[in-house]
Amino acid sequence: MKVAYTKIQIPIKRYLVIFICFFLGFFNCYYSQENIKKFYEIGLSKKAFLDFTAQDAKAAAKVLAQKIFEKMDLNYSPKVRVFDDLSSIEKIIKNDVLHVVILTTPDYIKLRESVKVIPFSIPVLFDKTFARYSLIVNKNSGISNVSQLKDKKIIVLANADDENIFPILWINQVLNKKFKQKSNKFFSEIKITSVATDVILPVFFEKYDACILTEDYFKIQAELNPQINSKLTVMDNSDGYVIALFCFTSKGEKEKNQEILKAFYDMHKTTNGKQLLSVFKTDQLIPYKEEYIESVEKLLNDSLKE
Repeated sequence: MKVAYTKIQIPIKRYLVIFICFFLGFFNCYYSQENIKKFYEIGLSKKAFLDFTAQDAKAAAKVLAQKIFEKMDLNYSPKVRVFDDLSSIEKIIKNDVLHVVILTTPDYIKLRESVKVIPFSIPVLFDKTFARYSLIVNKNSGISNVSQLKDKKIIVLANADDENIFPILWINQVLNKKFKQKSNKFFSEIKITSVATDVILPVFFEKYDACILTEDYFKIQAELNPQINSKLTVMDNSDGYVIALFCFTSKGEKEKNQEILKAFYDMHKTTNGKQLLSVFKTDQLIPYKEEYIESVEKLLNDSLKE
């Protein structure tokens, strides 16, 4: 038997269907929103870690953050961006996108004047808070002082080619004190490379006259190849510098979680944590102190006097 719907029954049925669809849609949307992980944005300067590719750094930072969030049962999904230059980092921080940014110490000192960045941790490398750079030459070259490197070729360990990388800042400081010159005028060629062995071997085989890399990287290469110690010699060492800083942005400061900080500082206490830190060639992360960057501030101040 056919049912004849009245003019009143048809709108009621239509509205009931609309109401059910709306209710199910709202419930599904609400439920999904509760379970969708929020992005936790991490910025990484490609200059912040030595002997390291940008893609490796990005992958390691993402895994490191994810492990911390899982351990603390936090509903975050890490998103990592790698930046080539300071202006790009400054722009994205001003747009209130990043929570955490990993910077070289010189870049942090320059950036803190224009945007809010709050250091909370530093990496400990080779069980040391500070890294020193070494100026190395081949013993067969007969070079025994910096003046003999005038118009010679030098190769340095760094992840970027600009004046704010540690090897250039330091050698400029040395050259300015002795000769009132900068490296780009003093040397005939300056080559930048991000792989430690690519810094040492050209000097070992006398293709370049000198190189600059961290004292610890040189010692490791010398242990792996004893011939390096027999052919190469350290002519000068820099002061100790904190290479990189982990910083909160203003956005990250608002969402700061003491449990996250504790997880950062305890990473080295677990096997998985040690493995992750080793990818960054870092032993552990420790709380930041203002005095850690005093030697870098002096280095930058000296560079302004040139």
